[in-house]
Amino acid sequence: MSNGAAKGKPIWKTWWFWAAIIILLCIFASCGGNGGKDSKSTASQPVTTSASATATTPTPKTTTKSPQVAESPKESTKPTAADIAKTMQGKEGTAAVAELKKDGFLGTLTAENGTDMDESRLSTDKEMGIEWVVTSAGVKDGKVNLTMQTRKNIEAKEQQEREEETLSKKLSTTAALAACRTYGKNMYPYGFKTHDIMGVIQDFTPKNADTWFYKATVDVTNEYGATAKGLTYECSVTGTTASPQVIEFNVY
Repeated sequence: MSNGAAKGKPIWKTWWFWAAIIILLCIFASCGGNGGKDSKSTASQPVTTSASATATTPTPKTTTKSPQVAESPKESTKPTAADIAKTMQGKEGTAAVAELKKDGFLGTLTAENGTDMDESRLSTDKEMGIEWVVTSAGVKDGKVNLTMQTRKNIEAKEQQEREEETLSKKLSTTAALAACRTYGKNMYPYGFKTHDIMGVIQDFTPKNADTWFYKATVDVTNEYGATAKGLTYECSVTGTTASPQVIEFNVY
């Protein structure tokens, strides 16, 4: 009687059914609780990205300085005799000599007018008010040789050159020379041969602002056919190129 009742009882009324249900609920409850904690843990933690995963950390640069090599000071180049010679023209004589002596380059001294020149004369003339100026400088055997002229003569030459230029525009030397020859031939009709190339003693020089002066050698023949060779003739000419006039003429 009791066995038959047991067989006909529904399964949900059996003890082991409920025991199985309870066990399953415990299992699910346990799994669900861990899952919730994991999800909460995951949600609550901020998302951080490793710098090494997103960017390469720059490596600090290290600069190795090469040891500095001390620059050697540039050697000063001592001027040569040729260098010094280029600076001499136009310098006052005693100053030029002193500079050359200091550098050991002093050579010979020459006066442009052909007179003797030395340091003693330079000093003496300077005391007397005569100033010598270097007109040219040459180099020989490592020494600087100076040629000098007095300042007074240099200024006179410059004045003469200005006068020559002015006078030439009015009366050319070619026209003046032709006038001198014509005048000489008229004076010495038997023979008047000038030496206007090799025999020039003083080329055309302004006598004043309006007159040329000229001196050269000449051969003169008289009416008897006798010729006097190597005489000197002087001629002064004024006027213009178109109309030159001889105002002075001498033969001796």
